[in-house]
Parts: sequence; structure tokens; C-alpha cells
Amino acid sequence: MARWVKTLAVTVALCAAALPATAHGAGDPTITLPRLPSSAQRNITVDPAEIARRAAEVPAPAPGVDPGEASASFFYGDLAMSSFDDICSATPAELKTLLGNIQVSGYFGGVWFRDQVPGLQVRNAALTPLLGKFSRGTVGGVDAAAGQLLRIARGPAERLRSANSGALGALLFIQGYNQGYLQIVVEHPPKGVTLPPGYVRFEDLLRNPSQRYQLGVRTDLEPVLTKLRAAATPGWASMEKRVDTLGGLFVKSGRATWTAILRGGQLQGASYLSVLDLSTGFLQVTEASTLAAMAAAVEGDVALGRCSFALQAGLTVWAGSYFAGLASELPAGSYPAVTWP
Repeated sequence: MARWVKTLAVTVALCAAALPATAHGAGDPTITLPRLPSSAQRNITVDPAEIARRAAEVPAPAPGVDPGEASASFFYGDLAMSSFDDICSATPAELKTLLGNIQVSGYFGGVWFRDQVPGLQVRNAALTPLLGKFSRGTVGGVDAAAGQLLRIARGPAERLRSANSGALGALLFIQGYNQGYLQIVVEHPPKGVTLPPGYVRFEDLLRNPSQRYQLGVRTDLEPVLTKLRAAATPGWASMEKRVDTLGGLFVKSGRATWTAILRGGQLQGASYLSVLDLSTGFLQVTEASTLAAMAAAVEGDVALGRCSFALQAGLTVWAGSYFAGLASELPAGSYPAVTWP
């Protein structure tokens, strides 16, 4: 458990070189990625052609849609969500590329989100080099952490039950904290922005539907949430108590932290709905990881136990990359772009 939590505190190690604008093929979208921090990686492969292929699967934005918002929606949402949906059935080679997609999404998502929240922006120029060092200083860390989690996912079946039980504390922290964060963001929209009724719904700690992104693996795990809330066996009753006790504490933590952050300034109005969409998408991933881990911990479900640790590897890459992006030395506006023909 402690080792797993430690991996979440490690920031990202990204690919070695600047990635040029890359066309998937004639008539297909073109992607452009700014320079990434350098690192040789064993478990993560950033493949521009694969990113372009996934962009080709996304409908081109309607006329009049801001190109920057369309690119943000793809890179920070569609790219990650489609990759997470494929993780549990991927081969080892495919998994490396999926983690590369998630890494790009997380790192530049962090850079983008930093620019949307005044309270996250560094006003003391002397701190910029220190944050940049922090962002680069754990080169290889996220890659190593992902490898560790994938070894558990592929390891002996008899160890999965206890491993998933041990991981639940960290997963509940991520879920609760981020639900608390999102509650505050919903309660404090930018001036002049009116949120459509029911746009974000907090139906349960482990059910936060997204208006924009639907994670298939999360939908498939809804019966696990039903078992949790029915609490029909001692194992599920004990798990429900654990979820509600820890989850409630972590939600309060997220609310308190983001109440303080938003005192530094509101989110940008133009990107507000995108922030909400991406945040509910992230919650779906943590929900899926958590529900799969619960099924393994309570019922000894080996397949879901392996799936949970594969999702946790992706979640660690996504979260670690995001924090590295928040601390990045890249100037404001240093975002990847996709251009549809």
C-alpha cells in the first residue's frame, strides 16, 4: 500500500525528443506536439502515428468550433479515454503505446489546466526554475511505477486479492479528493457562465456521469457498485463502510483545497465546460479502477483484479504526467494541436 501511494507522488518521465507535426495519412488529421521532457522509457512508448490514428476516429469539429477547444477535447479527453477503454484487453506491446497516449494527455493536460486557473500560476519568477527541475527531476519515475503495477497485474493470481485490497486506500483518496474538487468548481462557475441544469451529477462517490465522455469499462462495472450499495454480505457491508468513511474524509479534503485555490481567481469562462467534461472523465477512470479492485478484494475476482492494476498503471501515468505538466517550464499556450482536413 505505502509503495503504491508513493508511486502517485512521482512525477512524469516523458519521451526523448520533440515530436514533429505528424500526418496519419492523406486526408487524415495532422497532429503537432510541443517538446516533451526527455527520458528513455521501458514501459511507455509515445507514437505520433497512433495518436493521429485515434484523432481520425473522432468526428471533425463542427464549423465555428474553436480549434483550440477542439484540440483540447481530443488530447486531454478522447485520447486518454479511448486508451483507458483498451487497457484491460491490450497485449504488452499495445499497452506501451496506450500508456504513451495517456502520458501525452496527462502532461499537456496539466500545462493547459495550469493556464486556466489563476491560482495555479506561478507569479514569482524565481520559482519557475525550481518547478521545472521538479517536473524533470523524476525522469523515469512514472515509467518505473507503471512497470511495477503491471508486474502485479501479470503476477500470481493468489496475490491479487490482497494487492487490490491494499490499493483501495489510495484509490479512494484520488476519487474522493477529485469529487470534492469538482463540487467546488461546479459551485463557483466563472462570472457570466450559467451551467446547464444537471450538467454534472454527483450520484454517488463512485458514480459521476460525464456529459461528454463515456468510459465503457466503467459502464461494465456498474454491477459492482450495485453489490457495494446492497451490502448483502459481510464482505460487501464492510467494504461499504470503508468507502463511505474514507471517501467522505477525502471529499472534504478536496473541497477545502480547491476553495483556497479558487480564491486566487476563477477559471476561464471559455474553457469552463471543457474543464468539467475532462474532470468527470477522470473520475470515470478512478471509478473503474476502484470498482474492479473492490471486486477482487471482496470476491477474489482474478480478471477484474488484473484489470484494476492495469488501469492503475494508466492512472499513475496520467496523474504523474499531469502534475509534471502543472510544474512545467513551458510558456502559457504550449499545447498540442490536431488539425482535421
